[in-house]
Amino acid sequence: MPEPVIARINAALTEVMAEPGLRQQLAVQGLDIRSMPPETLRGFMASEVENWGRIIRLLDLQPT
Repeated sequence: MPEPVIARINAALTEVMAEPGLRQQLAVQGLDIRSMPPETLRGFMASEVENWGRIIRLLDLQPT
């Protein structure tokens, strides 16, 4: 995806997620709201995929 599109989506989401009412509704549902630049999110997601993939392989989990 082109970087300008990513930047625009990130800016829009950051603005929406800053709304106190929405943050409160999401918090009530147990969601931890975090805001980060796209590059940071990309790294975070890669580390999560690696971490959970390792756990799944270690436990030999299979879809049912």
